[in-house]
Amino acid sequence: MNKQERINTIYRYQQRWLFWRMGLAALTGMFVFLALQSDGASKYIIPLGVTLAGMLFAIGRERRFVRKLTAVEQAKRIIDWQYVSEMGHLVLLAILFPLIVLINWPAWSFFVVFLGGGHLIASRTENARPTDATV
Repeated sequence: MNKQERINTIYRYQQRWLFWRMGLAALTGMFVFLALQSDGASKYIIPLGVTLAGMLFAIGRERRFVRKLTAVEQAKRIIDWQYVSEMGHLVLLAILFPLIVLINWPAWSFFVVFLGGGHLIASRTENARPTDATV
């Protein structure tokens, strides 16, 4: 399978699962909002955890699908890091942000943690960049 066929296959996969992921993202955002408004009531935290688990499952499923499209091991590592970083940022936004707000930490602490996590992920993926010959 050449590069353009892989791109088209991934595009079709993402279009097929778009509404499911958008629905889970909307539910996650709604439950984060409700958890913040209710000061962390468990009736909103538990559904937030369930929808977040659903999002992580959807992202993991897409990662496995995209990973199967290539035989190049270095490309597979890059795909893994791309989706792992997406999962990490989702968890930071959906869990850490409400936690920081609920325990009244300073607002800048969220940005320090978020940017620090992004920097850590970026520095780890920088070492796994493919050459033009391997992709």
